[in-house]
Amino acid sequence: MEAQRFTVTALGKNRIDILNRITSLYLQKNIPVESFVLSQSEDGDSKYQICANTSQEAIERIVSQMNNIIDIKSVQYSAIA
Repeated sequence: MEAQRFTVTALGKNRIDILNRITSLYLQKNIPVESFVLSQSEDGDSKYQICANTSQEAIERIVSQMNNIIDIKSVQYSAIA
């Protein structure tokens, strides 16, 4: 379980409860967030970008759980070199 830096990007509605659910996922897994950016996307939805150091397995679990949040349309992650 080697820690790497990952960026998770999600598209969805701009609602405070979604922001709360995303941050709660990281808190529950005890993963420190390096940065969290919320911005408006071109189609009127919101773009959530979270950068954190963790293992591949942990980030895959978080992405899977984020996909279950109703008002999130898509979630993807990438490793940062």
